[in-house]
Amino acid sequence: MRPLFLNSDGTINTFYFIGSGDWASDLATPDGNDRPIPPGTGLVFDTLGDIALTIAGEVKASDTVVQIPANGVSTVVGPVNPLVGDSDLIKNLGFADMSPYSDSITIYAPGQLFVPTGTYYSLGDGTVSTDLANPSDDVFSFTKGGIFNSPSETPTSFRIKSGL
Repeated sequence: MRPLFLNSDGTINTFYFIGSGDWASDLATPDGNDRPIPPGTGLVFDTLGDIALTIAGEVKASDTVVQIPANGVSTVVGPVNPLVGDSDLIKNLGFADMSPYSDSITIYAPGQLFVPTGTYYSLGDGTVSTDLANPSDDVFSFTKGGIFNSPSETPTSFRIKSGL
């Protein structure tokens, strides 16, 4: 089992489970036990079977603004509180700063990072579309996350609602 930490600069760090609750980047030194998962980063697990993962820390009650880097660097944005099932229209989530017709967000359900449930493209007016023409009225559940891709040369940002 090895989690891959996807960093906000596009790099990846790999840690290996070495027993007794310890994680190591070199298979020996437990240097990954208290690894933070800040906004704009995430992790992907490669396991042979189901596991239970406990992530400790506070759940932020207010909206979070995540910086999305430019030039095609993908940014994983997870739910601020994955246990809250509230939702909102996807157009209300903060797409005003995204570049029209090039910046996109791909939505995924927890545990299905490589099986997206939809890709939305910015229309440049704060709305998003699946067909590059009509604003979407789809509902976004706060238990889901997204992968942002901004091929433009200008960084942007995305506001995540807390779901609390």
